[in-house]
Amino acid sequence: MIKKTFIKMDFKADIENLVERVKKKDVDAFGEVFDLFLTPIFRFVFFRLGHQQDAEDLTEEIFLKSWKNISFYQKKVNIPFSAWLFQIAKNTITDFYRQKNKKNTISLNENEIDKKSENNVFKKTENDFDKKRIVQALKKIPPLQADAVTLKFFCELSNQEIAQILKKSETAVRILQSRGLKKLKEIINETS
Repeated sequence: MIKKTFIKMDFKADIENLVERVKKKDVDAFGEVFDLFLTPIFRFVFFRLGHQQDAEDLTEEIFLKSWKNISFYQKKVNIPFSAWLFQIAKNTITDFYRQKNKKNTISLNENEIDKKSENNVFKKTENDFDKKRIVQALKKIPPLQADAVTLKFFCELSNQEIAQILKKSETAVRILQSRGLKKLKEIINETS
């Protein structure tokens, strides 16, 4: 247990060192930050949107915003860099939904078949159906609950990190997760 804590502390120190290099416009350091956070940020965005192309576009936008605004990031005690980055992601998703509601358009891309995976259509269809059910269920619960569940189970963040991103206490995060999971289970059972 002590070894794990030691490694985690070194990891946080390494991230902070990378961030300091990024602040000096070190492109290689930004590439390392990008590699470290690409998957968790993409997962968070995807499970909030439910559409891969939109999630890819927004993930790119999030990293561009972080590059442009890195000079505003200030290291704070017990608040990791990831909280700042996920806050950008959360705000970008909010902006996306605002714009989408203004346009009032329907995306037909969700119904297109991915040509690359035709050799295993059944498995892809089953996986897509499960993802679609989860994404649709996440859209039916309150946004804070959806964020708490997505950050915990799809981005694998700690409750402490989630609390910092959502600006809530860890207790409030656990309650949001518990209520969110309960509602998700109810919604998914209703559609089964």
